[in-house]
Amino acid sequence: MDDQGILEDRCFFLRYSLTPKERGVAFGRKKKLTTQQIGEMRQRRKQGTLIKTLMKDYDLSKASVYRLLEEDELSVSAGSE
Repeated sequence: MDDQGILEDRCFFLRYSLTPKERGVAFGRKKKLTTQQIGEMRQRRKQGTLIKTLMKDYDLSKASVYRLLEEDELSVSAGSE
């Protein structure tokens, strides 16, 4: 078998033997905020910044701000159990 045939066989095997997730393909939308920005937002909220201000500063919906703040509470409470 020539080199081209070997290469085609290898590509076929890799392409069809693994699922996209196993191949490391990223799924979903990219995160709008970095982990550093999320931490900063949580800190500002603890200092009393209004949700409305956070929404404007980070260009997020109210639901997104609350979800990101709630994730912090969930991770803290899960760690204490």
